[in-house]
Amino acid sequence: MVQGLAQDARQIKENMVLMGIAGRRVFAVSAPYGIDVKNLPADIAEKTKDVPEIERRKIATLHQAVGHIREKTGAGQVKAITLSEGSIVFAGTAKAQPDWFSDAILVEPAGMTNPDEPDQPPAEGTIGKIVESAESLYGAGKLAVGGVKDTILQDARIKKAEIEKKYKIDLSSRLVALQRKLGILNPKDFDPKFARENVAISKENAAKSTAKDRDRIIGAIPIIAGYRIGDTLKNLREQNGLQIVVVEGVNDQFFNVKQMRQSSRADMMDGSLVVKGGHGQMTIRPKPYTAAFDNVLDSLETKRKKRPAAK
Repeated sequence: MVQGLAQDARQIKENMVLMGIAGRRVFAVSAPYGIDVKNLPADIAEKTKDVPEIERRKIATLHQAVGHIREKTGAGQVKAITLSEGSIVFAGTAKAQPDWFSDAILVEPAGMTNPDEPDQPPAEGTIGKIVESAESLYGAGKLAVGGVKDTILQDARIKKAEIEKKYKIDLSSRLVALQRKLGILNPKDFDPKFARENVAISKENAAKSTAKDRDRIIGAIPIIAGYRIGDTLKNLREQNGLQIVVVEGVNDQFFNVKQMRQSSRADMMDGSLVVKGGHGQMTIRPKPYTAAFDNVLDSLETKRKKRPAAK
């Protein structure tokens, strides 16, 4: 499992546990800012030389982890479940090592808007250098605004009970009005327990982070907004038989589902699911999401078995 921007494995722990209960061996990496790119083998370093260091550090992390797991367990191909920015990291790793992966579920993926443009990682450097055009600035702004919307509502849901108790008011109608104004629906089965844990872990990671780590997070936003992985996914499907399913949140404020639908191509994926909720809901509502992922992987395995044998 490949988590999103600045997340560590603890934030997808419940998803991992549920996958384990379903009978799958699962692993993730706790390295929110990646590792030194010097850890990349020479041939992989050459294949990823055009990738910005911010994403290349995370590709180095995933490459080292998957390689270690395959070596120690004797596993052949592995399956990937990615969240948000994790799709960029996965695509970069799979492009460098296409034989390592068989199936992928890309949840609310970055890098799949405007896929008709050629895959080209954005330029790297200072924020001023990265944001070189009005389009990339607009994309980065949309990501930031979307994040604020989701964060405001998540925080409001978490604190709803204590605010109501302290001020003796009912926040339900106010939250619904705010959600409608922002274009976000309130999932009835929102679980504040997991939301609180995610917020606490994010605060802990922020407190431990260095100034350079924080610069990497800020620098990643315009890169994520401008990244393109559509052609990479197409090539992995056609040349290596990778099966891909995309999962989109109908109220995702980071990667708008309407825009995703308009820009998706059939040659990039084997299928897609639209589910309720905003960005990152798999970490807040782990049970229904993880059950859906397990079913999708079962379907992909069945589909693979029915394929005609290669001549």
